[in-house]
Amino acid sequence: MQVDLNQQGLNETVIVLRAGARLLIAAEDLRRWRLRTPDGLPYMRDGRTYFPLGALPGVQYRLDEARQTLAITTGPEAFIETVSTLPGSPASTAILPQPGVFLNYSVSIVDTEEFTTRSGLFDAGLFTRHGVLTSSLLAPELHDGRTPLDGMARRVEVLDERVQLHPSILARAERVARSSAASAS
Repeated sequence: MQVDLNQQGLNETVIVLRAGARLLIAAEDLRRWRLRTPDGLPYMRDGRTYFPLGALPGVQYRLDEARQTLAITTGPEAFIETVSTLPGSPASTAILPQPGVFLNYSVSIVDTEEFTTRSGLFDAGLFTRHGVLTSSLLAPELHDGRTPLDGMARRVEVLDERVQLHPSILARAERVARSSAASAS
């Protein structure tokens, strides 16, 4: 049967067994697709181990018997975690960022015989391990120290970009950072 996973265009031909209403996929096919091996009893046939497709977390599938195709859709929870490192180098550890601030600016001065125009755009930001808060300030067309807008400057935007991390990931990163700090001392 021709199988596709998450519309990746795999279109691989694999053996899919049927036990009643359940579809069974070989363990080696699950490993090749980086899918977790489901909990439950495996089914053995011709020296190969098969698992029920429906036992994968969050799986949905569409079987087209006339065309002999199986389209599988699943979320990230069904995949095996992957860590890649360069050969001969240790795996890097997560580093929690320290709180900090930044300031960016862009200033323009145009000097002609008739007048001098000055303008500027200023960005300030505060960041922590939870996200970033930024604010922008625009000082448009300053003529001889005054703006035509009755005000010296105006705030353009305030942007709060909070990083939403799962609490377990945050706790794991904190543990890694603490253990790295302890081993460095």
